[in-house]
Parts: sequence; C-alpha cells; structure tokens
Amino acid sequence: MGFLKASPSDHKHVPRAFLSLLKRPLVVFILGGLGAYLLLFGIALKIQENRMNLFEKKTKAIYAQLSKKNEERALKKIHREQTIPRPEGPKLLDPLSILCVFFCVQGIDSEATKTLKDIIVLFK
Repeated sequence: MGFLKASPSDHKHVPRAFLSLLKRPLVVFILGGLGAYLLLFGIALKIQENRMNLFEKKTKAIYAQLSKKNEERALKKIHREQTIPRPEGPKLLDPLSILCVFFCVQGIDSEATKTLKDIIVLFK
C-alpha cells in the first residue's frame, strides 16, 4: 500500500488533513463501509423504482384494454397484478429495509390493489 505512505508533497492537489486521515485504518474502514451502505441503498432504490414503473405500465395497459371493451382479458390481468408481492421501498436509516428489497418476499401492496379496484369500479 504505497499510496498510504506517500508524503503530502507528492500529492499537492490533495489536502494534507485528508492524507493524514488515510493513514488511519479505522477511518478508511468507516468511510468504505459508509460508501458501500450508500451504494446498496442506491441500488435498492433503483430496483424499487423499476418495480413501480413496471406496475404503472401494466396498469395503464389494463386501463387501455378496458376502454377498448376487452373486459375479459383485462379482468384476468387485474387478478394477476393484484397478487404480485411488492416490497416496500428502502429507507436510508433502516438497513433491514434495504436488504428486504433484495431478499424478502413481502405482502401485496395495498395501494396497488386499491388502484386496480378503482379501475374495476370505474368500468362497471
């Protein structure tokens, strides 16, 4: 690890205080851990966003089919969409919620179910 033993004069663009912090392994470990945690949070947030976008696209397709009088096909899709489990979004200060986005299978999203029920009521 030659970069940790470099003198501050070798790195004129890096502040001297920062170089002195890098010489302490505990600080490097904490900063690395914090960076990894934030990286996992960002990935979990993106996964959740992609799942919600997929749900919205499917809901719009069902709505379009209902408006074109293809009720039978649309109602079959509504039942399938209501039973897909959707985990809650990750919370920054809750590490368990971040891990649940990757590994846990949670219950059915009540907000999504309500949206689909509203579509059914609208077209009855």
